[in-house]
Amino acid sequence: MSNEAAELQAIPALIPAPGGAVLALADGSVRAAGLEEGRAAFRSGQVLVAHAAFVAGRLKVAPGKALFDVLELFAFARPAQPFVPSALGLARALSLPIPHTAEDSARTLHRASAALIEELRSKSESDRARLRPLATTMARAGWRWGTEILAAIGPPDKQLSPIAGLEVWRGLPQWEDEAPPAKPGSLPVEANETRARLFQLVRDAGEARTEQVDYALEAAYAFGAREKAGAPRIALIEAGTGIGKTLGYLAPASVWAEKNGPGLWLSTYTRNLQRQIVQEIARLYPDPAEREDKAVVRKGRENYLCLLNFEEAAKRTALLPGQRAAAIGLIARWVEATGDGDMSGARLATDTTRRNAAGQQGVVSA
Repeated sequence: MSNEAAELQAIPALIPAPGGAVLALADGSVRAAGLEEGRAAFRSGQVLVAHAAFVAGRLKVAPGKALFDVLELFAFARPAQPFVPSALGLARALSLPIPHTAEDSARTLHRASAALIEELRSKSESDRARLRPLATTMARAGWRWGTEILAAIGPPDKQLSPIAGLEVWRGLPQWEDEAPPAKPGSLPVEANETRARLFQLVRDAGEARTEQVDYALEAAYAFGAREKAGAPRIALIEAGTGIGKTLGYLAPASVWAEKNGPGLWLSTYTRNLQRQIVQEIARLYPDPAEREDKAVVRKGRENYLCLLNFEEAAKRTALLPGQRAAAIGLIARWVEATGDGDMSGARLATDTTRRNAAGQQGVVSA
């Protein structure tokens, strides 16, 4: 066991439990702690926890010092990877033994911490060099994991700026607005084309149901030949849960887009439905590269991180270092890993991170 792993093992792991907490101790033993003892351990900051805000709510006490929150370590080591924010979620994400009791969960925090530190140590030299400036900045601001991470990846070989590693906006690809697309054509979608496309979409899951075929054919009405110039055809269709409505309207819609170009808008009421449509489009374009070229999700600007606001927040941390700098650092890791800056597409580390960096919203642009 490395020195860093041994030091982590020496720190008790705390899991809230009815009437108090469960503590996993350095010698491998686990014992129950009363509410006041659990609160005192939590306030001391010398404990491993999973989701500090949740633990604070369960114990009904605010942390007195920065904590070793294993979720923050995970967010640094594996940015933008979604997982359930708990000891169980950590175990599943890291392929560790699944905990079934509070005692198992407490031991899991030690295992997860050691696994993540070892994962950082095992990175290539170029990856470790890229992480050192950010880890140094976060450690300087008081982030509890900073020293542990630098012990694993090595210290920087030169003096760094106060916001080293936070300047992720400098490395993002540049993009510019393009000319508006050409006007689409007006070739209608025939019933046989709709039926054939629906069968293509559902072939891996079996045969299309009669109700689903009927729904798709009704939806195809909106993509038929216009009866009057300038007057679109409108179809208002209702179907019960489980009919397969998403594929039902994707069938004629995708045929129309291919025949007429340059594209077609599918407007949804919820973000969940957006994600469902993207998943179903994978049936039509199984190749990820082709799918990225053919389909795109557009959302309002409040769904995206604003790089201008993030830059201002990062520069403020140089003047006011503290736990906020740790949150900004974890967001910097996420910015590098996320594909489009969509805050609901890949979660921003932890809910605590979101609150500590509240107000950083807008459109991601470079």
